[in-house]
Amino acid sequence: MFQLDSAPLLDSSLRHYSEQPLTLNGFSEQILPRPKDWNDKQIITGYWRSESQSYTPPKELLQFINSSQNPIAIGFGSPSTKDISSTINILEEALNLTNTQAILTIPSKWLEQIKSKNIFSVEYISHDWLYKNVKVAIHHGGAGTTSASLHAGIPTITMPLAIDQFFWGERIHKIGVGPKSIPQRKLTAEKLANAIQIALSDETMKARAKTVSEKLSRENGIQVAVSQMRKII
Repeated sequence: MFQLDSAPLLDSSLRHYSEQPLTLNGFSEQILPRPKDWNDKQIITGYWRSESQSYTPPKELLQFINSSQNPIAIGFGSPSTKDISSTINILEEALNLTNTQAILTIPSKWLEQIKSKNIFSVEYISHDWLYKNVKVAIHHGGAGTTSASLHAGIPTITMPLAIDQFFWGERIHKIGVGPKSIPQRKLTAEKLANAIQIALSDETMKARAKTVSEKLSRENGIQVAVSQMRKII
């Protein structure tokens, strides 16, 4: 009879990682409460936001916003939508159904496809400035854009396309600052129009968005992250 030696707890190639490193999570507990099974190596710092840079909007944009009763901001980030013409048509129809106007951030190669008078199209604009001057933000649900719309204190509608966008869209709806997200592959004018109407009319949602924004304004994610790193240097 013979006995085998116990197998090592870790493969030799993994022993270097036997101690969990410090992990800094650059989001806020306002959108995702700390999971109960996380240990003290997992730190939620709050969002990492740089100081807003000066932005001077063109006069035409200011006129467009001032003439709109319910201006909306729409952006896709870096869209990979194959049929952008169809998507633009959906946006235009949704705006017609809700009698609203939108500032649409879109790559220059597609600017000429915008025909509606309800859309002011730009290739680039400061999110911080724009979201403070509209009633609703509509975007793809990326982490950075989500942070910007949450800080602005306005309802957010997400149209996720890939990766973490679906997660942040779900969290926005879960904490009560936006309607249920609409995946871009399932986007219709009717669905978007319904979401816009909810975001503009739901007073509880609008109040919740302001409350979350106020709480976020008291956080300093960069400062917390630096403080944590200094502890291990």
